[in-house]
Amino acid sequence: QLPDYLNYLRENRNEQDALFQDMLLAVTSFFRDPKTFQTLTGTVFPALFKNKSAGEPIRIWIAGCSTGEEAYSIAISLYEFLGSKASGTKISIFASDISERNIRKARAAVYSKDDVQAVSEAQLKNYFTRHKDGYEVSKVIRDMCVFAPHNFLNDPPFARMDLISCRNVLIYMDPFLQKKALTTFHYALRENGFLLLGKSETAGASSELFTLFTKQEKVYARKSVPGRFMHVATERREEALAQKNHRATKPGATQTDFRQSAEAVLLSKFTPASVVVNEQMDIVHIHSVVTPFLEPTPGKPTFNLLKMARDGLAFELRNALHKARVSEAPVSKKNIPIKTNGKESLVTIEIVPLTNTVEPHYLVLFRQKQTVPSEVTTERSEDKTQSINLQDRIALLEKELSQAREDMRAITEDMEAANEELQSTNEELQSSNEEMQSLNEEMETSKEELQSTNEELTVINQELLDNQQQLNDARLYAEGIVATIRHPLVVLDNRLRIRNANKSFYQQFNMTETEAEGKLFYEIQNHRWNQSVIRDSLEKRLPERQQLQDLEVMLKSSEFGEHTLLLNARQLNYEASDEPLFLVAIEDVTQRKISEHKLKLFSEQLEEQVDELQEVNVRLGEFARAASHDLQEPLRKILLFSSRLQQIDKRQLSGESQENLHKIEEAAQRMSRLINDLLSYSQLTHHAKLLVPTDLNQTLANVANDLELMIAEKNATITYDNLPTVEGISFQLNQLFYNLIGNALKFSKDGVPPVITITSRVLSQAEVSDQFSVAEARGVLSYVELLVKDNGIGFEQKYGEQIFTIFKRLHRVDQYMGSGIGLALCRKIVEFHHGKISAIAHRNDGAEFRIMLPLVQPKGRSRKKES
Repeated sequence: QLPDYLNYLRENRNEQDALFQDMLLAVTSFFRDPKTFQTLTGTVFPALFKNKSAGEPIRIWIAGCSTGEEAYSIAISLYEFLGSKASGTKISIFASDISERNIRKARAAVYSKDDVQAVSEAQLKNYFTRHKDGYEVSKVIRDMCVFAPHNFLNDPPFARMDLISCRNVLIYMDPFLQKKALTTFHYALRENGFLLLGKSETAGASSELFTLFTKQEKVYARKSVPGRFMHVATERREEALAQKNHRATKPGATQTDFRQSAEAVLLSKFTPASVVVNEQMDIVHIHSVVTPFLEPTPGKPTFNLLKMARDGLAFELRNALHKARVSEAPVSKKNIPIKTNGKESLVTIEIVPLTNTVEPHYLVLFRQKQTVPSEVTTERSEDKTQSINLQDRIALLEKELSQAREDMRAITEDMEAANEELQSTNEELQSSNEEMQSLNEEMETSKEELQSTNEELTVINQELLDNQQQLNDARLYAEGIVATIRHPLVVLDNRLRIRNANKSFYQQFNMTETEAEGKLFYEIQNHRWNQSVIRDSLEKRLPERQQLQDLEVMLKSSEFGEHTLLLNARQLNYEASDEPLFLVAIEDVTQRKISEHKLKLFSEQLEEQVDELQEVNVRLGEFARAASHDLQEPLRKILLFSSRLQQIDKRQLSGESQENLHKIEEAAQRMSRLINDLLSYSQLTHHAKLLVPTDLNQTLANVANDLELMIAEKNATITYDNLPTVEGISFQLNQLFYNLIGNALKFSKDGVPPVITITSRVLSQAEVSDQFSVAEARGVLSYVELLVKDNGIGFEQKYGEQIFTIFKRLHRVDQYMGSGIGLALCRKIVEFHHGKISAIAHRNDGAEFRIMLPLVQPKGRSRKKES
């Protein structure tokens, strides 16, 4: 059965294509191996653009692109790398594959949901369009990529590439084909170009062509050595194709190892010194000792046969190789005189084409024949020997001259044939160029004709549309409008009778089309309107093309009760209509009226409550001041009499009594401070009219003067830079810093002089947005940050919010004096000025208070927590 199938396969082109496609692998995905793309954007792309001038294009070749995912991935990565420069950079990404089916899918650029799983949400949004069949690559990315069927092992390569990506293709090739592919890529790359391979691939077989660029990923840089790829086009196209086909179909031409082929030839002969060369005459293998015939040349090392040949051999080798290449048969040259270390010898060379290899290679064999040295001749036969040698020499030279003439004639004939072929090819190219120019002109003419025809069709189409629009009936245009509106709509004729209405109208008025059509609008059954108002308004305004707007009418219904409606109406005018039509929109605003009434009542009640609250606030302020005065009086007496008792009866009082009097005095003083702080706290919101520009430098100077004795007692140091001027209430800002600096002095470490530092800076807009909501920062142009830092006992950060709570203390009264109101008062002062305050501290490592205040208070805004 197998021979039958093979015969069927040879005769059926479709089966051949199907088998070919089944043998191809299409393993790819978007952003496959993410680290590779990180290396491209982080290392390779910057290196590519480092030496590029402005406007110079970037050229990339994706060899073996499969279904296009890698090409589009590299295009997206490059587009993101360039950013705003992408639109001004010419990018050409050539993507090729041997499978035409894969190329068709790549050109379509439509991928399923599973295909784009590796694409990020941002990239999916920016570079793909949701399609009924999946996701389509956006036009800006598609325009960067050109897809074409191409076999890089046989077809001529692209040229002047900056980057070539051939990932996971070479692993399916043997070493010979890998080397051929790498040679092709080296030829196609620019100087300083890059080659990207798959994780399991390497360019080690062509280390003379590439060097490793990155250690993590398989990125190689092109070495500056001559390219190896040669695309010969001197033969006529038909003959070249025929010869190529003849060579390709030779039986047994499957060997990729030229050494095995050369050894097979040598086994049939004796084994003289020999070398194997390729089409470029580079030596690829040496057998036995060839130093009598070849020697390295001074300067840069080379393996070119002609450059290494000794004097007298290069010309003969070139001619023999040329004949062997043309005839594809062995060629030999005998008795070629050469000199080696001053001695003359005769050399025979034989060129044997290795015809069973994929790439043309030639075996060059050398045989040497020594001449008779002149020293060994005797004097007696010297004249005779010289005569014989001279005759042999003359005969040899004549033979060489004849052979040289024959070679020159053959070379001349070959050159003339080549020139004729080149001239013929040039004429064909010129003819093709003229045909292309003619075809281009015809296409331009056709394009202009098509554009002209398209414009005419567009005009005709627009005229048809206009005519169709004019022919359309006007109950139909109205029906389209009426059907799309959710409010009740009705179309009236010129006598104000109902022509048509929408579904909402029939539902709200509990009517059918039969019951409504033809009836006067204001005489709808079972509904009582303000008929005179509606009739007069509609009959007067609508015929005169005046718009009826927000006409409020009352509708009483036995089913729904009393409703308030708003009517809006205007005339519809169309040339195709014999009479004017009127469109009436009806809006039931009953609930809105009820809500407005309730809102009005609530507003009035709220105003009354606000007035009452303001009166209560006034009375509370008066009460606070009176209570402060009334409470301070007995405290002053307690302090006074306690002091007198200690002064007058000091000697008569026991130690315990004196200590009790001292505690009474301290308690009275704390009570006095508490009353003063409470009075300040309660009066904080009653000074909105006292906002003035306040110099914080002067404020701190005043505070330092008030705390002069305590500062001297503690041996404290207070430093501050050039502080700004802010709009605020001066005495409240004075109170803010008085409490903060007083606390820093109070909670200092024993035996350590307090150091207090105050600094300031203006916050950026980003910092303001981060710290304040839009509502909080509205109307404020800029904020200033004030930092008050000390070296005191600090506190644990978990109490960072608790310390601003009124009456909340972290220490006992007998340890540190205070009422527990100071920091709460500070927060209220800062918030009253539309700012924020916070604290950062560590136990036994000082504290830092951060205050953010507007430089200018917002206008027309209520103070926080005024009530």
